[in-house]
Amino acid sequence: MMIDMDELIPVRDIPAEIRRITGGRTKPDKCTVYRWLKVGNRGAKLRRVYIGKIALVKRQWIADFIADTEPQLETIEKPEKPEQAVRRNQDGTLPTWRKRQLDDVRQRAKQLGLA
Repeated sequence: MMIDMDELIPVRDIPAEIRRITGGRTKPDKCTVYRWLKVGNRGAKLRRVYIGKIALVKRQWIADFIADTEPQLETIEKPEKPEQAVRRNQDGTLPTWRKRQLDDVRQRAKQLGLA
């Protein structure tokens, strides 16, 4: 299999290339790129060739890798935030530590003339 040398880019340039391919949506960290090369992501590995000790990839291989992993990423939904931000005791009252915090805030507000 012959590979055109003009099509190859060094691994260090992959994050910028991914940003170009995805239209600026993402630019992964270099550690992420190395993990994709070594371990893969969601069952797909990023292909590469070595010339000496330098790992190189083709732009087409990057595009194929993104296509293989991207549809699965779109199915992930963000969890909703809980409606109740302050934890309460079982009987519905505020915990002692929270009551102390509120008392301290009220005292400080009085000292500053805000309350």
